[in-house]
Amino acid sequence: MSNNFLIKTIRKAVFDIFCTTEKGEYFIVEMQNAKQTHFRDRSLFYASLPIQKQAPKGIWNFNLKAVYLVAIMDFILFKEFKEDKEHVVEWVQLVRERTKTNYSNKLKFAFVELPKFKKTEKELKTNFDKWVYVLKNLSKLKNRPTSVQGKIFEELFELTEIKRLTEEDMETYRKSILEYQDVRSAMECAREESMEKGIKKGIKQGRKEGIEKGIEKGIEKEKNSIIQKCLQKNMAIEDIIFFTGYSKEKIISYI
Repeated sequence: MSNNFLIKTIRKAVFDIFCTTEKGEYFIVEMQNAKQTHFRDRSLFYASLPIQKQAPKGIWNFNLKAVYLVAIMDFILFKEFKEDKEHVVEWVQLVRERTKTNYSNKLKFAFVELPKFKKTEKELKTNFDKWVYVLKNLSKLKNRPTSVQGKIFEELFELTEIKRLTEEDMETYRKSILEYQDVRSAMECAREESMEKGIKKGIKQGRKEGIEKGIEKGIEKEKNSIIQKCLQKNMAIEDIIFFTGYSKEKIISYI
C-alpha cells in the first residue's frame, strides 16, 4: 500500500490518510475526536471524492476501483438500536432494499466507535483489541503497554513519539487533539442538542411560556459552556462572538 496523501501535525493523534493499494483501490482513514452533527454526511462526501477522481477526460466505461473509508471516532455515532452498544465496529455498504443483498463492493465504510471499547490492558487478546486499545488511550500513554508487542506497534509509538514526550509536551499534546474545525462542528452539534432539550422540557410543562423558557435556558447554558471551551482553545474573541452572539464584554467576563 502506498501513501499518496498524508496530513499530519507533529505530536497529534489526528490523522487524515489517503492511500491506494497495488490494485488501485482507495483507503481513507480519518480520526475524529469531537462529536459532529453531520458526520454521516461528511463520510459520504469524503468517500465520493476518490470516486469522482477516477473519471478520466473523455469517454470511459465507469469501471470503478473500490473505495473504503475507515473512521475512528472518539464518540458514539450508532445508537438507534439496543444492540448497537455491543458493537465497536459498524460496517456499512450499499445493499438492495428488497433482497438485503449486496448491490456493489465498490464503496464500503468501517466506523470504529472507541467509547464502546471497554477492555482493559489485561483483557487484550487479538491484534484488533490491541489496536483499538492503543488508539483509545494514545493521549494517556507514556510508555508502550507490555501486552502490545510487535514491529508494527513499535513503529506506531516511534511515529507518535509518545515515549519521548515531557510532561509539558504531553499536556500540550492532549490540548491539541481538537482542531478548530472539530470545535466548530462540536459547537453546532451542542447548539442543536440544547435546543432539542429545551423544546422537550417546554412540551412536558404543557405551556407556551414553558417551551420558550426551556429553549432559552438550554441554549444559554450551552453558550456558556461553549465560551469556556473556546477560551481554553485560545480561539479569537471575534470568532466566539460570531458563534454565540454574545457581546465582547460578556465574553471577556469569562476570562
